Amino acid sequence: MAQGDVYELNDHEKVTVVTSSAELLELDADWEPSKHKPLPHFHPSQDEHFEITEGQVSVKLGGETRVLNAGDTVDVPRGVVHTFWNSGTTSARAKWQVRPAQRTEEFFESIDSLRKQGHGTSAGVSPPAGALLAQEFSAEFRPALPQVARTLFLPALAAFAKRRGYKL
Repeated sequence: MAQGDVYELNDHEKVTVVTSSAELLELDADWEPSKHKPLPHFHPSQDEHFEITEGQVSVKLGGETRVLNAGDTVDVPRGVVHTFWNSGTTSARAKWQVRPAQRTEEFFESIDSLRKQGHGTSAGVSPPAGALLAQEFSAEFRPALPQVARTLFLPALAAFAKRRGYKL
């Protein structure tokens, strides 16, 4: 994990590490046009800041959906459910900051690794791989699922992934 590392999060999104420290993970994010909307999620103890540098990105933040264009910024406070996607017809790029960084870079590296191991889908990773990630990185990332699904379903699916040899 170092400056310049590139992680493919799904078939339409990749991130490149610009700066990585305990206080700040700064990334360059690239989204290709797609109808895919990533899983709504939240970060329990991290804040994010995005500055769109090219193209058009939509964000659903809480209950509001906004379209962002080059020059627009958006802050995502910890605990707020959100998702981002390229809603335009050309590539979109953004500067993305995560504070504090915690293990977010390791999370992205694990997504990329699981995809390379054959546990990927065009939308990211398979459900068992996603459950394994959600369990391992719950301090950084939580899917916006009902609590019962997060406490019963995800651990069972993560255990299945471990038994099948999925490696983070």
